[in-house]
Amino acid sequence: MTPYRISEAASFGPGFVMQMPQVGALDKLEQRVFLSGILLGGTKSDYFNVIERDYNMGCGYSIKSKTHLELKNFGRFITNVSFFHLFTWKGYETKDLIGYANGTEDLHYLNVQGDRGNARLLVINPLIEIDLGKNWAATINSSYFIRKTHYKYYNDVIARTFEIRAGLTYHL
Repeated sequence: MTPYRISEAASFGPGFVMQMPQVGALDKLEQRVFLSGILLGGTKSDYFNVIERDYNMGCGYSIKSKTHLELKNFGRFITNVSFFHLFTWKGYETKDLIGYANGTEDLHYLNVQGDRGNARLLVINPLIEIDLGKNWAATINSSYFIRKTHYKYYNDVIARTFEIRAGLTYHL
């Protein structure tokens, strides 16, 4: 079971990209930052599970950052950081769902966004790529996920996980 899931089905907002000039061994230095208002998003729910749906829907905001540093004849360092905050406004307590649980009401017509509350997800993704020769590089990257979900009618949940990957990259 994945302890995190997030989507930005509809979002918009400003951002900026700043590039520094090439100096000496510094081939590229770039910073990107974006702020988005999320009109419709989704996030994993720890309690809501209705007809194969186990996520909450809502709105909120996100902040994303990418830093790219590239050194001639050495490689590159890239760090991506994303923060999402989604609010689910319409949800019910378990006692309000009794008619749906005993089959007297059709779950397809349940008017709910999921479990009422809000979820925050932070994703940190550093990458190191070291040049090995013409067009080849060794790559190591990782992802660290921290999700904190506050529920109105249920216990709050904090989930953390990470992954590390290594490989070879060929640049065309």
